[in-house]
Amino acid sequence: MPRNTGVLSQEYLKTFLENEQHCLLVAVKGELVVGYASGYFHQAIYAGGLVAYVDEIVVDASSRSGKIGSVLMD
Repeated sequence: MPRNTGVLSQEYLKTFLENEQHCLLVAVKGELVVGYASGYFHQAIYAGGLVAYVDEIVVDASSRSGKIGSVLMD
């Protein structure tokens, strides 16, 4: 995993997005990314099928009153 510099390498992002188990939702305001949610899917015995886990949800501080996090989780 790359060191957290605030910017992901294109190679890492490409690898992440090509994995069908991963999910990335991005909130955009104009041309600016203001938030994202990422997670993954896997089979679970207790659920009898596919479940999803949210690993990260991030919203820019200046956009937090806009319910962006709620929309990403819906």
